[in-house]
Amino acid sequence: MILKVKDYLLIFILIVLWALNYILVKILLFSFSPIQLTFDRLLLSSLMLIIIIALVSPQDLLPFKSVKINILILLFGLFDLFIFYILWFVGELYVSPSLAAIIIYLYPIITVILSVLFLNEHISIKRIIGIMLGFLSIAITFYDGIKIYSFIGIILLLLASLSFSVAAIIYKKYLNKINYLHVTLYHFIYATVL
Repeated sequence: MILKVKDYLLIFILIVLWALNYILVKILLFSFSPIQLTFDRLLLSSLMLIIIIALVSPQDLLPFKSVKINILILLFGLFDLFIFYILWFVGELYVSPSLAAIIIYLYPIITVILSVLFLNEHISIKRIIGIMLGFLSIAITFYDGIKIYSFIGIILLLLASLSFSVAAIIYKKYLNKINYLHVTLYHFIYATVL
């Protein structure tokens, strides 16, 4: 596949927005409580998803009929969004955005460990090395900006990363065969209601 200039520009914009995420959270926490920021972020995301899905796949706006699937999606939203955001936002009150990014991005490592323990997945050496190199690059990138105001922030961010990893296991075990757009929409809606 050959990428065009437009593709590189979009990738660059995505990287910049993703990198600004932790800094913008820190700034917004001066004006919003972690709960309010979580609610606003989830509500805005849910509304945007409803609009996008209405345009590209309107049948996915209909709720799931299965109670079991709804409960699993609720649990996915609980760990992936609700608990994750609150722990992250409260944790970031006590550390710098750089340290928050480093700790949150432990989730691929935690997810691999949980996948081995709970999903009986075999992890190749190449995958382990790739994950470690990815994490190391994040740690090196943000190392200079590390500031700790209280160790409670580190604990909360570790729990946020664990929560995100638990959500990944729920998704991989129970929801990965279901239409991703449909699951994504409802896990945002359920997390917003929470």
